[in-house]
Amino acid sequence: MEILGTQVGKAYSLTDVAEFRRSAGIEDLDVETSDNVLWIGAGPHHWEPE
Repeated sequence: MEILGTQVGKAYSLTDVAEFRRSAGIEDLDVETSDNVLWIGAGPHHWEPE
């Protein structure tokens, strides 16, 4: 996962995404619907095994 151009780790669920954004100080962002989130390969409700 990348936030503001910095790689912060790999997210395996929406919980991981939420934790990464909170750690970056981004509190008010709906990762499921925001145009500021780019999902590559799937989406917020579909996670592929590694």
